[in-house]
Amino acid sequence: MTVSLLVGQSVDVAINVLDVNGNPDPALFDAGSVTATLSPYDGATASVSTDQTSVTFTPEAAGSYSLTIAGTVAGNPLTAGYESFIVTTPVVTAESIQLVPGIPVDNSVAASSGAPAPVDNGETAPGNNTATVTNSTTGEVITS
Repeated sequence: MTVSLLVGQSVDVAINVLDVNGNPDPALFDAGSVTATLSPYDGATASVSTDQTSVTFTPEAAGSYSLTIAGTVAGNPLTAGYESFIVTTPVVTAESIQLVPGIPVDNSVAASSGAPAPVDNGETAPGNNTATVTNSTTGEVITS
């Protein structure tokens, strides 16, 4: 069987002991006897779990890899297991740009138009010492 995956992904591969008929066998591997070998040796890693029930395959580069698992039960070497992996680089699927307009604002307001808001520091400009205000209730014009 061949497993296809992308660079940046990993996959756990379960390891099972089988009897002569290919049926699951409850026997456990001898401690430390399970090994995982990759071909080619660079571009990916294969790590055996501490309980020797799985191997994690992690590719670092695109390519084709073959994984061989070996182990022993009661001192007897078992027929090795094999798995193949095809690793590809993710395809960039972006194809366009989306524009999302914001909420319209009144451009007559100085602060919203990007112009700096006037600062009242209590001073008057030279030659401009009068102000005219109209009372909106009475209509009275006040000049100071």
